[in-house]
Amino acid sequence: MKKLLSIIALIILSLFLTSCNLTFSQKEIDNTTTNQDVSNNSSTTKSNYRISTKDINIDLYAGETTYIQYTLNFELPEGERLEFTSSNPEVARVLSTGYLIGRSKGKCEVVISYKDVSLTYYVTVSQDSAIEKPDKLTYYVDEELDLTGAEIIYYNTDKTIDKVIEVTNDMVTKGDTSTPGEKEVVVTYNNDKYSFYISVIEREFEPFLLKSAEVMNSSIKTNDKISFKILPKNMARLKETINSVYDYNEFKILIDIESPSGKVDTIYAYYNQDYNETRKDVASMNKGRNLEGTVFDKVGKNFELTLSKDGDAYFKGNYVPKEVGTYTYTIRSYSLDTTLIEALGGEFNVRSGSSSKGVIGVSDNKRTFEFEDGSTYIAVGENVAWYTSAQRRYGDFEIIFDELSKNDCSYARVWLSGFSFALFWDDVENYDTRLDEAYELDRVFELAENKGIYINLTIFHHGMFSAKVNPMWPNDVNDWYVNKYGVNPYSRHFSDPGEFFTSQYGKKWCKNYLTYIVARYGYSENLLSYELFNEVDWVESYNASTGAAWHDEMARYIKNIDYRNHMVTTSVKGDDFSSNIYQVFKLDSIDYVNVHNYGSKNYLNVIPKKAQSSYAQFNKPIMYQEVGYNGNSGSDQYRTDPNNITLHQELWAGMMSTGSSGMNWWWESWIEVNNCYSYFSAPARFAKMIDLSGNMTLIYGSSKVSNTKTSLLSIGYSFSNKAYIYVYDKNYSVDNYNVSFSSTMTIKIDNGTYIVKQYDTNNMNLIKSEEINASNGSLKVSISGTNDIAVIITKK
Repeated sequence: MKKLLSIIALIILSLFLTSCNLTFSQKEIDNTTTNQDVSNNSSTTKSNYRISTKDINIDLYAGETTYIQYTLNFELPEGERLEFTSSNPEVARVLSTGYLIGRSKGKCEVVISYKDVSLTYYVTVSQDSAIEKPDKLTYYVDEELDLTGAEIIYYNTDKTIDKVIEVTNDMVTKGDTSTPGEKEVVVTYNNDKYSFYISVIEREFEPFLLKSAEVMNSSIKTNDKISFKILPKNMARLKETINSVYDYNEFKILIDIESPSGKVDTIYAYYNQDYNETRKDVASMNKGRNLEGTVFDKVGKNFELTLSKDGDAYFKGNYVPKEVGTYTYTIRSYSLDTTLIEALGGEFNVRSGSSSKGVIGVSDNKRTFEFEDGSTYIAVGENVAWYTSAQRRYGDFEIIFDELSKNDCSYARVWLSGFSFALFWDDVENYDTRLDEAYELDRVFELAENKGIYINLTIFHHGMFSAKVNPMWPNDVNDWYVNKYGVNPYSRHFSDPGEFFTSQYGKKWCKNYLTYIVARYGYSENLLSYELFNEVDWVESYNASTGAAWHDEMARYIKNIDYRNHMVTTSVKGDDFSSNIYQVFKLDSIDYVNVHNYGSKNYLNVIPKKAQSSYAQFNKPIMYQEVGYNGNSGSDQYRTDPNNITLHQELWAGMMSTGSSGMNWWWESWIEVNNCYSYFSAPARFAKMIDLSGNMTLIYGSSKVSNTKTSLLSIGYSFSNKAYIYVYDKNYSVDNYNVSFSSTMTIKIDNGTYIVKQYDTNNMNLIKSEEINASNGSLKVSISGTNDIAVIITKK
């Protein structure tokens, strides 16, 4: 709602009430005055605190969730909360975060209070149906109504959807766009009335005009990020004219960049705010100021990070030039109806810079990954989903990425979580209050680029849309998460989280969110992939069929707007490929399978076998991006497996059968606090010695390698003239980790002389190097060790 129109509406309402000489009861007057303060229900004693609202009457239907609107004339001290109470929780339950859940038909009162001040709302839960607003809510004068996305939804008593009715033009009994202003649209169906509001504005182009555009970098080299800074002629006027600068359907800026060779790339600009950083050293981190997870101390890295805005917001575009020479660019701004307003142009010169392997994609063998230049990429790393310290903030990543880099790791999984980097978390349609999180994620990508780490960026996580599992959706069961981190703002727009995957509103704003993310981070070659959802099957109302359709639509949308063509995936909570949930991985738009597994004592006997099943079914790479013996906590994991056997096994098992190590959870409460980074070093160093280009055969399940000791198994990659093999005793596990073996290993390979090197898997010390002749298509190697060894065979 535009500020000016709101003020005018209030003035008109005031004049109308005065002219009609209407009267109200004393209760209505107290609750509709501007200040609306009540102190101990006394009319003589007034508090300095005030709680205000525009409307004390709340109507909702059974199953609906709404946010109670109010205004405070004071700031709540840190650690203190308003108190919310319902006179009848069976009719409407109120959460401590201010969310109201309609439960059954009836009436009740909800009171907000703080110290000696309170405010009463009158709640009516009477409907079992509601209207889903259309996609388009802003119109020019005399523009026809567009009801695309508008639906009437009927609910059962258990809050599940009974039926959905599409809203058509003949149902509209009130809706006028002939004059500017905030206009009510009334829809009538089966004698029930529903309404929503639209904004009608005069058609004008001035707010959409651009004042200036410039390349921010002074010296530009190939493979370095450059940025464009773009300013509208009047940013304030632009933000008043449109509903949201994050709605690319209302306003967007596109940048066409033509390289010296004539290749044209198109990128989106995004709304950006710069920040200044202030760091204050502290003796130790405050463990009580934790986000989800454990706050850890680090000598020399204990500090409190404060961010403050640096200048005014502007639009920004990111790009990485690949060629030497003169580039030309055209910046186009579009208005609400995708009308081209104007185009600004310019050019910049690029000098020779650093070399680049390019973006990571799926190899021709459909089993592993490679860079654009054809070189092999094997992911070795861990989940570092979010920062856990509210003091150090993204400084956690400085510590952990530094340790991963020291141990030659190349991967991290980072979430846009409600605990840290999620940009829509305060408001689906406005990210202004979360732009500091976007700034911090910028710094995380820069750290990754400097440390050689590639990020799988997880867009949504299950808890955001679950009412039971790590629930951040308003619910009647567990409100611990929402009390600390807030409620998913999509719950203000629909009551069932399943509607996120099917409603036009959910799809529209998901695409806007994806556009912003691609515009801001899609430039980076250190972006391994976009993961649309973490463990999407934990969302109670998720449906395999409609969910697959949603994934396909969103994955294709990303591929359409991402000029770097990064991979897209999603993840599920297990690895039972017989379930319909896993059919999402059959989509051509999903580049690789992403599954999780907890509870195994021997991942060497799990991951290779499961990977083989996945390859047979989906014919694409697989990554185990969450693996662990103990699924409870980092401290429990270390207590039940203090020798880190499962960590060692998941790293090697994944790397030598899927092309990516299995990825542990609890980076902050297991790996960091127990200094377990050294366990990553050997497999990560071995990964850098592997070249998977060429016609490859997976050893697991094939007849390429055999051992005279029957308890020995082999996994790895075989070629006509080379092989990378990991040999282990199948009895090696958490409970049995000193298994000695001696055997003769036979490898099917071309005839010739080979250099055979055997390595200690714990430290990559060379155990033995020898030259061996292969004849009759086979090579025999004497091997011995404890638990496992790694072998590289190359033709001389």
